[in-house]
Amino acid sequence: MTPAAMSLLADLRLAGMELTSRPDGRLNVKPRELLTPERRQAILVHKPALVAALALERRLREMAARWGYHADDLTEALAGVRTNPVGWLAAVEYDEELHASSRPAARPGDEGT
Repeated sequence: MTPAAMSLLADLRLAGMELTSRPDGRLNVKPRELLTPERRQAILVHKPALVAALALERRLREMAARWGYHADDLTEALAGVRTNPVGWLAAVEYDEELHASSRPAARPGDEGT
């Protein structure tokens, strides 16, 4: 999650574009009509960092749901991700660790439940 990639993601969104990452690592860009050759090249150059940024945003939304963030709080947190992705990554990882340790451990044979 480089500053250049975060800036690119913000610029693309300001231009009315939506980026989503697919499980296979590919990026979807909508609307395709707004995808100029220059934007396509910038996305290709920064693709790994863009995928990481989108994953962090998804994880932050999951954390926000666990903690019951209000819409304003989520908006503020997402803005924080854009300015301090490393700090927010650490916060999200810590929360995920806490969340995982608070769940009861799975017992053998419980995989299907």
